Amino acid sequence: RAAGSALLASQISARSAERDRRHLRAALTAWGGSLAAVYDPRSGHWLAAAATRPMLSSPQVLTSEPVQALIRATIGAAAKVPSGSAVRFAMVQLYDDALLLTALPVGGGDEGPVLLWGHRLPPSLLTAGGRQLVLELPRLDGAREARHPPEGTGGYRLYAPGGAPLAGALHVVPAPRRRFGQLHALVPWLALGGAGALFAGALFGALAARRIARPLQEIVARAENVLAGERWQPPPTPAGEARALADACGRLAGALAAARAEGLAERERLDDFARSSSDWLWETDAEGRFTYVSAGIQSTLGIDPARLVGQPAATLLPDDALRPCIERGGTITESEVWIEAQDGTRRCLRLNAMPFRHGGHLAGCRGSARDVTQNKRDQDHLLQLATRDHLTGLLNRSRFMDEFSRELELTRRHGYPGALLLIDLDHFKLVNDTAGHAAGDEILIQVAGLLQRVTRRNDLVARLSGDEFVVVLVHCDPDQAGSRAEQILDGFRSLRPIYGGKVLDTSASIGMVDYPEHGTDPAELLGRADSAMYEAKRLGRNRLHRFRPSDLERQEPGSQLAWKERIHHALDQDLLELVLQPVVALHETPAPRYEVLLRMRSEDGRQFGPASFIPLAERFGLIRDIDLLVVRKALALLGQERYRRRRTRFSINLSGLSVGDEEILTTIERALREHPVDPEQVIFEVTESAACEDMTRATEFIRHIQELGCRIALDDFGVGFSSFSYLKHLGPDFLKIDGSFIRNIAANPHDQLFVKALVDVARGMHIRTIAEFVEDAECLELIRGLGVDYAQGYFLGRPAPPGD
Repeated sequence: RAAGSALLASQISARSAERDRRHLRAALTAWGGSLAAVYDPRSGHWLAAAATRPMLSSPQVLTSEPVQALIRATIGAAAKVPSGSAVRFAMVQLYDDALLLTALPVGGGDEGPVLLWGHRLPPSLLTAGGRQLVLELPRLDGAREARHPPEGTGGYRLYAPGGAPLAGALHVVPAPRRRFGQLHALVPWLALGGAGALFAGALFGALAARRIARPLQEIVARAENVLAGERWQPPPTPAGEARALADACGRLAGALAAARAEGLAERERLDDFARSSSDWLWETDAEGRFTYVSAGIQSTLGIDPARLVGQPAATLLPDDALRPCIERGGTITESEVWIEAQDGTRRCLRLNAMPFRHGGHLAGCRGSARDVTQNKRDQDHLLQLATRDHLTGLLNRSRFMDEFSRELELTRRHGYPGALLLIDLDHFKLVNDTAGHAAGDEILIQVAGLLQRVTRRNDLVARLSGDEFVVVLVHCDPDQAGSRAEQILDGFRSLRPIYGGKVLDTSASIGMVDYPEHGTDPAELLGRADSAMYEAKRLGRNRLHRFRPSDLERQEPGSQLAWKERIHHALDQDLLELVLQPVVALHETPAPRYEVLLRMRSEDGRQFGPASFIPLAERFGLIRDIDLLVVRKALALLGQERYRRRRTRFSINLSGLSVGDEEILTTIERALREHPVDPEQVIFEVTESAACEDMTRATEFIRHIQELGCRIALDDFGVGFSSFSYLKHLGPDFLKIDGSFIRNIAANPHDQLFVKALVDVARGMHIRTIAEFVEDAECLELIRGLGVDYAQGYFLGRPAPPGD
């Protein structure tokens, strides 16, 4: 309202000044004057000025000392003489003009306006033969010193209009050489009646009061009503300039009403957005008190927004949450803070804020907040899945290797010792085969609980594979480690898991290795602990065996360390061979397609499947070398004429450790350039669990592969993370349903429901599905009816060398 009043007042003032100038110019024309100006003593400003020559009414002239002295003398006399009768005048030379200035009050009293009137003197009175006339006047209070003519100059008398002599002497002095820019003032004062000036001033005052002041007062009063929220009511039709001003006020009132309506619509729109948004909006003042809180906070935190208005933000948020914005004027982007909600639960809020200013000063900040508690829980759960074994909650192999590597680095730096225990359950496969997998799971869960009870918080405990566990006793000397390892073995001997009312016997063989005595490389220590564990089994199981170098001399063919040497030998001697298994389309007849599988051949002619050596290759860090070899061999094979001619497609498996590996990507790009292979013929398979361990890395890797023109299949889907939300981020081209859902699908309605749901979701996301482990005709027809796109299994074709 105050801003509107100021705007209206400024428009009225500008229009009034222009109107006054028009009146002054009209008076100059009617009365033959050269300068007319109105001065307001209350504000100290000249309200309006007009002149026959613009330079005469310039601020330099009107604010000069001679003119100001004349005005001051006039105002001083106005308190003693009735308005309109006190006249003062002086002669002033301005540039090349000489003016006779007259000043008189026109508003009554010493606070009213003063009219300044100027007549140009004839040039014949000013100069003659290089001489200049100078008026010598007596000194008056408030006036400057009179200029005295030089000695010996002649004196003249000057008469005012009507014949009254001027009380002073007119002298002749040499004319000044500078014609422009020089202000010469003779500022003494005389009292003289000026009938013409009095009449003009009286006329000006009467017109201002009658035609302008009263209509203006009416217009201003009605404009004030508009600012108070009322509609514009035009005043009785005024005349002249006041009518134009009234019309302008009417237009301004209309614009103001439209702006108010638009402001209300904007506020309504903002409220709708605030109510419908999952975020809630807020605003504070410069002291950090809430001035606005949207209704969204009610549904997210259960807090009435009206209760927060006027309260410090610190009643809801941590003290330092808004400090960067309120105290330093900075912005806040995606800042996460934890608070306690009305129901006592802890909630995580994600804040965004920015400051706002009024008049150049920080006035507060405003922003949004979102409850991301569920997102944080999902992230924690995802991290748990990526780093923990889903059955036991212990560290998984990948996270254990990272933690163990850090522990060994600390050992190298500080020199304290430790021990690694590799624990393998005895006859665990027999439990699964006789009592079922559920009974086996119960044993694994109880073993995990036992290991967590008998170890310290800083020890590392992990599940490496099905029935294999590992414990790292950190900062523990050999004697202490041996004693604690015996305690763990005693715990296994006393463990009696119960399942289905039956007690399940269990025991364990433990291999123990000391570090740094027996090494500081994680894979090497695991290999030596593995050798010690197999020695414990050889000696009768259910016992602890501490590693000795002589154990390496008694490695059995089945020991993991022997497999490590065997894998190295196969890589060096090119004993890894490719076999192909057909993948059959169920609803169309596309080009042939095969999955590339791997076999390892020994020098004595025996052949080993991937289950025999791939897990060990991952443990000993050899899997990347195997992946590189498979990629090179598979793309070279696909480039042969017989496959190129038929547009055959190959599915090539990559291990989880190779997902995102730069050397793998470089090898793929180089092989695609070296061999005449269309990238659309190549599909790379990665397991679901490997892709979800590091979503960011897996997403970038998949996108890079697809940019090359190749396709991606997500293998073993359904047994790992099994969240359809991951599919949206990963964007695979194919989903390979894990065989555990296919093998007995004809007899298991739950498997049928799962496969049907997965096929429907995948189809909606334009992802093709593949079923593996199809072993008979009934299974094939069932999955065909469920909408699966491709099938693979022994019923359709066994793995065979490319030549077959």
